[in-house]
Amino acid sequence: MWVVLAVFLLSCSQLASQIYIPVLPTLGQSLAISETASQALIASYYITLGMSQLITGPSRDRFGDKPVFIAGQMTLILGTLLCTLSQNATLFFIGRILQGIGAASPLLISRTVLSSKLQGPKLKSAMATMAIASSLTSILTPLISGVLSQWFGWQGMSGVLIGYYVLVTLFGLALLESTTNHANSVHPKFLVKQYRALLNQGPFLTSPVLSGYLLFCI
Repeated sequence: MWVVLAVFLLSCSQLASQIYIPVLPTLGQSLAISETASQALIASYYITLGMSQLITGPSRDRFGDKPVFIAGQMTLILGTLLCTLSQNATLFFIGRILQGIGAASPLLISRTVLSSKLQGPKLKSAMATMAIASSLTSILTPLISGVLSQWFGWQGMSGVLIGYYVLVTLFGLALLESTTNHANSVHPKFLVKQYRALLNQGPFLTSPVLSGYLLFCI
């Protein structure tokens, strides 16, 4: 059951990040924006997703999975609703920012819930299942986006996405628990100290630098 929940949580972030990409031309025409600007609207999601994880992680340590999950899902649903109702680029841009902020919660908890509930071979098997599910979601999302946009338009597609997020939220509420852990985890001085120590770790810096180099070469 925990693996199923983790897969659903991970899919929330993946769908939000990828589902608008196949409909960018239609999206640009509908909102009267250029192709470059429409790509910037998509990129805004990734920027806010990365930044919000710096706060979501410590908040999860302090307040537990359930409150952070609720806050994240509500923000994600609100952002998707704004995208659905958008009549201009500004409102869609605000929606994408809220989606990025909200999606950090299910993305993080999809991993922490497995490590807290499973151990040993079961945890390894669960993480492998997560990797497979992630790959399948990445492959299927463009197809899902194309079908839904043909049936309902890109705004109707966003409405279907909201319905999915609501179902995942109800599923998560039934399983996740509220636990309080590290009292100092959200204190600004504590956060600065922890992230400063993290930046001094070679393995932490090597991975993103190498990834960026490879992307630049490609």
